[in-house]
Amino acid sequence: MDREQKRLGEILIDKGLINQEQLECALTEQKRTKEFLGGILVKSGRIQEKDLLAALSEQFNMPLTSLKNKYI
Repeated sequence: MDREQKRLGEILIDKGLINQEQLECALTEQKRTKEFLGGILVKSGRIQEKDLLAALSEQFNMPLTSLKNKYI
C-alpha cells in the first residue's frame, strides 16, 4: 500500500502548532537560506524541538523514542 506522505508544514498546521502565514514565512526563509524547515521554525521560536520531533515521527511513520537516561 503506497500512501502519499504528508508534508511537515501540513502536520504542524494540523496539530495547531503554526498557522498558514507562519508556514509561508518559514518557507520563504527556507528558499533564501536553504536551511531545513523544522530548523527554521525552532530557531525562530515558532515551535519547540520536541514538537518538531513529534511531527517528524508522524511524517515518517516512525515511533518517537527518547534515548535520554537509557544508556547511563
